Amino acid sequence: MKLSQDLSLKQVQTLKLTPQLQLAVKVLQANQIQLVEMIEQELMENPVLEVKQSDSEIKEIELPEASEKAQLVEYVKEFEKYFQESQDSLNSSGSFQSSATNEDFSSFEEWVADKVTLSDLLEEQLFLSVFNDSSKRIGMYIIAALDHNGWLMESVEKIAASLLCSVDQVERVLTLLQSFDPVGIAARDLKECLLIQYYQEEIEDRTVRLLIENHLEELANNRMKEISKALNVSFVEIELAYNRIKELNPRPASGYLHEVSTAEIIRPDLFVEVDDEEQLLITLNDNYLPNLNVNQYYQEKIQNAEAMDKEELIYLKRKLNSAIWFRQCIEKRRETISSVAKCIFEIQQDFFTEGVKGLKPLTLSDIAARVDRHEATVSRVINGKYAHTPVGIFELKFFFSGGLKSETGEMISSKRIKEIIQQAISEENPKKPLSDQVLADLLKARGIEIARRTVTKYREMLNIVSSSKRRKYT
Repeated sequence: MKLSQDLSLKQVQTLKLTPQLQLAVKVLQANQIQLVEMIEQELMENPVLEVKQSDSEIKEIELPEASEKAQLVEYVKEFEKYFQESQDSLNSSGSFQSSATNEDFSSFEEWVADKVTLSDLLEEQLFLSVFNDSSKRIGMYIIAALDHNGWLMESVEKIAASLLCSVDQVERVLTLLQSFDPVGIAARDLKECLLIQYYQEEIEDRTVRLLIENHLEELANNRMKEISKALNVSFVEIELAYNRIKELNPRPASGYLHEVSTAEIIRPDLFVEVDDEEQLLITLNDNYLPNLNVNQYYQEKIQNAEAMDKEELIYLKRKLNSAIWFRQCIEKRRETISSVAKCIFEIQQDFFTEGVKGLKPLTLSDIAARVDRHEATVSRVINGKYAHTPVGIFELKFFFSGGLKSETGEMISSKRIKEIIQQAISEENPKKPLSDQVLADLLKARGIEIARRTVTKYREMLNIVSSSKRRKYT
């Protein structure tokens, strides 16, 4: 077979998003904080825009039939007045209202207490305990090598090789660090972490010590008979020792900030209230969004458009078009979030009075059909968007779940089924915990047809261990 190379042309049709549509998608799926960042970025890149105090609206401008420069001049002259028009048309329809002023809702960050990081706490204790540079350098390295649990993830041999020092030096500094607060810090595994706490808290219980040293795996798997036989102690003693171990902290670093904090600030996109007549009042929280206006310099340019050359006019028109489209994307985002949220809470209104059992099965396709949007659009709206409700702050996707049909034909939300499972387990006899099959039978007795494997899946989603591991022997 002869192989050859040649050049050829062919026409193919492909579907691609234009830069404008890509921007619209990004604006839609952005949460409050991300959208503020996008607006700040646009303000940096587009000199036409600036932040102003009062809100306004940009509308599409139709160019008159005239010469190219005349069109450009007319375009930029007309631009300023469109920025001065009101954009309250969305707020005047339905139960949606514009958000309150900045005085009504304080920024969440203003109420976050300043905390010392774990590294700061350990370094302070290190500098008060060590006075030679070599030990300080080793201690700083160990502190930097701790994970989010407060465990040391590198071996002492690797640390010694990296710092060109002896293993004994590293061991001495590590032993010192393990005496610092929080208790159990800088341990290399769970056993060492618990033993550090055992000795520092002076527990002095032989069974507790032996369980930590030799039987953590059996304890995790609830193999009480094996432990009782190995230690020659009763189930009661094991249970008491186990309860004491559960009081120890396997994650000493929990509760402390790290250099890279994983904490996320949640800024609700919506405020949902129920009035005395049980009517929903849904308010868009847009008071954090900067209001955009034409920069004063370019306002003066617009007034003297005839004096500008063609290149300046073309540049100004491009920037004005960019500003118009960006503003339209923000308005479309508000409109879409409003319609989707209103539809969601109208369906799930019973949640505010009945809790999880009031949730109805709800899918993306259900909402998409009601608001006449694509499922992908609904998905972008609910992900990362939060609602402040009378019963707490929830991500919009919380209100979506599958469901099962009962014997009466009523659809029951999967969240309601999980709640039933969790309640049944919380009320079970610890000596005879309910198996997944028994839980399935209980649900069937309540008219919910469900397979045992589905019960297992829901139980694991609730982070509940199997019945064999939940069993108590005393």
